[in-house]
Amino acid sequence: MTTNSITLTATRVHEIFSDCMPREGEDESRLVRINVFKNYAICNVDRLNAHKDEIALMLQELPISFQANGGGGMSLGHAAMDKHGNQWAREHLDLETLFALGLGVSKVGLMFPPEKWKLLPGGMPYYVVNNNN
Repeated sequence: MTTNSITLTATRVHEIFSDCMPREGEDESRLVRINVFKNYAICNVDRLNAHKDEIALMLQELPISFQANGGGGMSLGHAAMDKHGNQWAREHLDLETLFALGLGVSKVGLMFPPEKWKLLPGGMPYYVVNNNN
């Protein structure tokens, strides 16, 4: 593994997400609600930002079709495989969790607003990984 790549695994995605979850007694003004596909997440902004670089590296492991400087975005349903053709996600929740983290650190954007998702194949949202910022 080099400093420019990281292995994308469901286990690591969920570890980061768990670290970002609200803790009892913490300042609620430091929490952010992140709307994903069928769920939403509430995360601590400071802990989320502490993981920003690792989240960005994991998102870069998605297929080129998701990258803003590649294919320009793709359906959530196509994110279970990494750019090397390996299946990293075991279930749909793994995908939603990765994209929640990406949205939370502004490394992922929506290609269409939620009200348009029903018009898209499978009713799935389309996301783009922002390679800058």
